[in-house]
Amino acid sequence: MDSFARLIPDARAFLGELAANNNRAWFTAHKNRYDSELKTPATLLVDQIAHDIGRDMGLTLTPKLFRPHRDVRFSNDKTPHHTHLHMLWSLDLQG
Repeated sequence: MDSFARLIPDARAFLGELAANNNRAWFTAHKNRYDSELKTPATLLVDQIAHDIGRDMGLTLTPKLFRPHRDVRFSNDKTPHHTHLHMLWSLDLQG
């Protein structure tokens, strides 16, 4: 997991800045940073966790890293981006 050592500090820094500038223009200007500092390592992390748990427990897990964009259509809060990383592992009961 040493390859993920920068994920938490980078995520805290980026998401803190995003919380202060939660608009499309700011995110678009910093999307390359999001991709390299958060999305890529977080995707590797969810995949690694799914693999390790699957191997250790004999299960098949499907990992998912949710997109950073919020669905604001029915929300009173119109900020366009999540200020957290949302990860999910689902169990494949048929695998």
